[in-house]
Amino acid sequence: IEQLMHCAIEQCAGKFLVGYTDLHPGEDCAMAWRGSERFCLDLVEYPDEAKRLIEIAFADFQLIYDHFDAILKAARLPSMCWIGLPSFGKFHVPSCDFSSMISSRHFVEFSLPFLREEVKPMTHNVYHVDGPGVARHIDHILSVPEILGIQWVQPMGTGRPIMQWVPLIKQIQAAGKGVIVDLQVDELESFLGAVEPQGIFLWVGTEDEDEQLAIIKRLEKWH
Repeated sequence: IEQLMHCAIEQCAGKFLVGYTDLHPGEDCAMAWRGSERFCLDLVEYPDEAKRLIEIAFADFQLIYDHFDAILKAARLPSMCWIGLPSFGKFHVPSCDFSSMISSRHFVEFSLPFLREEVKPMTHNVYHVDGPGVARHIDHILSVPEILGIQWVQPMGTGRPIMQWVPLIKQIQAAGKGVIVDLQVDELESFLGAVEPQGIFLWVGTEDEDEQLAIIKRLEKWH
């Protein structure tokens, strides 16, 4: 991964930005070691051992993050990853996809303490909320001051249309956090009519340049 990063930096030559690799400390890493079904049972049957495994999976996260961050800074590149938002500080996308499988009680016990530690050293944090299973913990996620925004990922199929998620998006806005929303072009007009623009970052799927320009013009009137 380090060699690929150096190669990408060498090739970018001011033409594109290079990000650090996707990092999943804590529970997602522990789940990968144990398997999702087995790890869910571990939380109930062996909670102390499960916490120890999460601690092991989390222990070197900051060291690894700082290693890749230093490579980017030495190349005078901003801090960024797959989400594509650059920062001249430290940018991070915390996540716990495993939390879609557990209760709020277990989230508070096993996830929240590590999340609070994970985000502290960072300048900017945008939490990756992968679907309604993770969103059931949104109150706890929003309670972390260092999390500045949410990247909301609605599921495929039944996850459309976006309008069914407007209450969740408004809840995030009300907490004073930004929210990244992935929209289809045919959903744009109804969404803009239902939601205020404060803190909204839109990802709109189109590769047609004329359509992109038309969307930008429409957004200029969104208030």
